Amino acid sequence: MFSQTGVAVSSRMERTSDLYHLRIESADPSSAAAHPPVELCKSITKWYTADGLLAEDIFLDDVQRLVEQYEDDSRKNR
Repeated sequence: MFSQTGVAVSSRMERTSDLYHLRIESADPSSAAAHPPVELCKSITKWYTADGLLAEDIFLDDVQRLVEQYEDDSRKNR
């Protein structure tokens, strides 16, 4: 499914915010095969322990859910 237009992944975080934005979209959004973008917006505090360590499993679960959402949305638009 990613091979039709390719996929673009972007992330951003404002300097004074704890919100992290991760976006997946078609590399060529104007293509007829393009799929709607999906975005995760979450406080980074949800991915760190009280000791300040990255809870990698929680972060990866959120990323996996975003990828699955992109795949599901892609299938719905066929």
